[in-house]
Amino acid sequence: MQHNLGVIGLGHWFGWLEKGVGEKGSLKLVKAVGTKPFEDKAKLLTGFGITKDRYYISDPDGKIPEEFFEGLDLVHISDPNKFHKAQAIESLEYGKRVIVEKTLAINEREFEEMKSFLKKKGMEDRIYLHLHYLHKQPTLALAREMPGLVAKYGKITSIEANFFEPVNEEDPRRTWLLAPENGGIFMDWVHTSEIIFRMTKCSFGGIKKASDFGVNTDYDSVNPTGVETVVEVSGSSYENGALATMRMAKGTEKALANKTLRIVFKSGFSVFACFPGHEAEFNNAGARGTLKILDAKGKEISSESLSGQNSSEIFISEILDFCDGKRVGLNLDEITEIFKSQWEYQRTAGTRRLITDRESIDAFLRNGASYTYCK
Repeated sequence: MQHNLGVIGLGHWFGWLEKGVGEKGSLKLVKAVGTKPFEDKAKLLTGFGITKDRYYISDPDGKIPEEFFEGLDLVHISDPNKFHKAQAIESLEYGKRVIVEKTLAINEREFEEMKSFLKKKGMEDRIYLHLHYLHKQPTLALAREMPGLVAKYGKITSIEANFFEPVNEEDPRRTWLLAPENGGIFMDWVHTSEIIFRMTKCSFGGIKKASDFGVNTDYDSVNPTGVETVVEVSGSSYENGALATMRMAKGTEKALANKTLRIVFKSGFSVFACFPGHEAEFNNAGARGTLKILDAKGKEISSESLSGQNSSEIFISEILDFCDGKRVGLNLDEITEIFKSQWEYQRTAGTRRLITDRESIDAFLRNGASYTYCK
């Protein structure tokens, strides 16, 4: 059975989505919505098989023309985050199944309103939140192997997650990216939370420490381009008082860029997970990431290069199940847990100053790039 897909938003994630869709004949990309005239995007759109008569322009408030929804089974939303809630509700009210990239809303109030709408309408199973790192092979491997690791090395005492992205040409052009009305850098910080939640089904407690950094003022001279938080974590896999330190930065030097997770157990042994960048993962069949185990002295005792499908292929397979009415993805309670710390961070944003002195920024970056096991 063929499922007709329409996309709202023609940016970064539209391209990765199309890579997966192109390999699944039962999922067909038939319509698109953007903010610019068709002629400005003609090469991109025609490359994806979208002709001018199947392309629509949203208004400045993100509202979608009614004609877009005709004949669709599924809508994928990757417009700026501030439009996600309204566009998701609009799509659901037209009777479509909906995929939303990264976040259902940009703040706690909107998130709770979205949850209330879904529950009141009985539509919890008609929306799918796509959190990109849930389908990465290191995340899947950690979730699969964690019970055995805890049994062997003891419960988790601490976690350190570092997601430093190098300068690229696309981000500075996306001037909306770091603005508070789109959720700011917090919307990238959620990736570390989703990985930790997926691997242990944990609960996040209060934030013990939080700092905002002006890592790259070419990206944004006012809003944070770096974040460091220390969050309480609990659950059956954790020692009492376990903490997760999570760092996120955009626009770093290439030498500092890394996406890594270090889990320390009571015995002192640790697991180090290395995540490939999206370009490497989608364009190199061998780039799926690695898991390394280190002893209490930091000596590597094993290393596993991961294999299997890339995250887009796994995502598309889940979407086909979603179209067939199967319960896939995160439920609302799980989404609430993952975003709990994000909303706390936002609530306290006004109490922190943006750290801009070079010495403090360099120390933050060194701390996040101090492990070289993935090099």
